[in-house]
Amino acid sequence: MNNSPIRYIVYARKSSESEDRQVQSIDYQLTAIKKLIESNRLKVVDTITEAKSAKAPGRAGFTKMMERINAGEADGIIAWNVSRLCRNPVDGGALQWALDNQIVREIRTPDRTFRPEDSSYVWSVESAGTSQFIKDLKKGVREGLT
Repeated sequence: MNNSPIRYIVYARKSSESEDRQVQSIDYQLTAIKKLIESNRLKVVDTITEAKSAKAPGRAGFTKMMERINAGEADGIIAWNVSRLCRNPVDGGALQWALDNQIVREIRTPDRTFRPEDSSYVWSVESAGTSQFIKDLKKGVREGLT
């Protein structure tokens, strides 16, 4: 078991790449995350933000975060919500794998902490829920248009 302090990467994402949409979204996330960091005295090595939908794999910021974690530069992630990290099963699975294999020692949000020893089931349910949300939204939009 690794007893050294966890080194976190903060990840914040908004879905829309448009500058005029979700303007305050990333700032809001970072404000909530800052409170979590300060109250728990967490060690942050970097903050990555991006404006890109997570409904499909291939986000540059997410990829950069995972590369840095796999290179051993960090072993924890802080995000406002699981939905900011993944909305598709590929990214959710990559995070699940990293947790299960203790590449990621902890994923923290303001209301939940995921750890390798106790979070496989909870993480898989939460990440699957974010993916299902996209499917339900797409279906609802189609039905609304017809």
